[in-house]
Amino acid sequence: ADDDIDEGSIEGAQDSLKRLHQRLDDAYNGAPQPNCVDSAPSAAVRAFKTPKEMPEVPLDDLQLDLSDCSYETLSDVIAHSSCAAAPVGWMTTVPMGGKDSATFARAFNLGAAMQPTNTARDVGEDARNGSVHLPANFLVEEQTYLGLGLPWHGKRLVTNLADADAVA
Repeated sequence: ADDDIDEGSIEGAQDSLKRLHQRLDDAYNGAPQPNCVDSAPSAAVRAFKTPKEMPEVPLDDLQLDLSDCSYETLSDVIAHSSCAAAPVGWMTTVPMGGKDSATFARAFNLGAAMQPTNTARDVGEDARNGSVHLPANFLVEEQTYLGLGLPWHGKRLVTNLADADAVA
C-alpha cells in the first residue's frame, strides 16, 4: 500500500488511497476482490472481530504522506510511528492468540518500532519522491556531515540524500 502512495503523481496516489479505502470497506462488508490479498484479510477481520479503526489508522497515515508534513523532532517521528504501524502489531497479535493487555502493549511497541526501520530503509526513495521523514532538528544538527551548508533547505537535502543513496 505504501508504494502505491509513494510512487507516481499526487493525483495517482490520491486515487490509490481511495481504492485502498474501498477495498477495506469491501473486506469488512464480506465482499472482497476475488484474490487472496483481499479475501484473506476479509476473512480474518471478520473472524477475529477486528475493529475497522485498526486498519484505517495506517491508511490515514498514508494520507499524511500526501500532505507536506514534516517532523521537527525525534519525538514527532516516534508519535508518527505509533500511529502508522502500532495498529499493525495489534492486528497480527489477535490471530496469534494474544489475549492479555501486556501482550497487546508489546505488540503496539513492536509495530511502532518497525516504522523507524522502514523510514531508515526508505530515506533515499523518499528523497527521490520529494519527501523527508527524518526529524528536522537532526538534519540541522548534522548539516555539516551531510554537506548541506547554511541555511538548511529541504530541496538541497532531497538532492543530497538521493545522491547518497545512488552511490550506496
